[in-house]
Amino acid sequence: MTMTFKRRLYRLSLVSATLLLLGALAYALADVGIYSLQLFWFCYLFTFAGIVSCMKTMETWSSWLEDTSEDSDETTLRSNIYPLAFNLEAFAILLVAAFLFVWTVGRSPTSQEGLIFIWCIIVAIGCALTGRLAAGLE
Repeated sequence: MTMTFKRRLYRLSLVSATLLLLGALAYALADVGIYSLQLFWFCYLFTFAGIVSCMKTMETWSSWLEDTSEDSDETTLRSNIYPLAFNLEAFAILLVAAFLFVWTVGRSPTSQEGLIFIWCIIVAIGCALTGRLAAGLE
């Protein structure tokens, strides 16, 4: 697997995590009281786009044997921003999850709020693990 292919995978993963973060953030804003039908549509749209992007990432990853990309210059040192980006993404998602948790503790949380909280935790763990994997990218 070439470094070019790995970078493509990390870019797709970062896009999908960002879309999922935006979906969770839109839900959190709607949950706070900025209630509008358009905000829920954005939540569903971002979450759906994030899931589709995750599927595209998995499809790209599963075809690594057919990869024909070549590293142009292996001696060129490039900065590896992916671990920092994924860890910042995980931190942002954890902040959104903590905000949702603190906001719903005062009242009885609904099952949808609980599912969004669990979804945020799963995505944050995935981002942290992907950031750890991206640290090996040269």
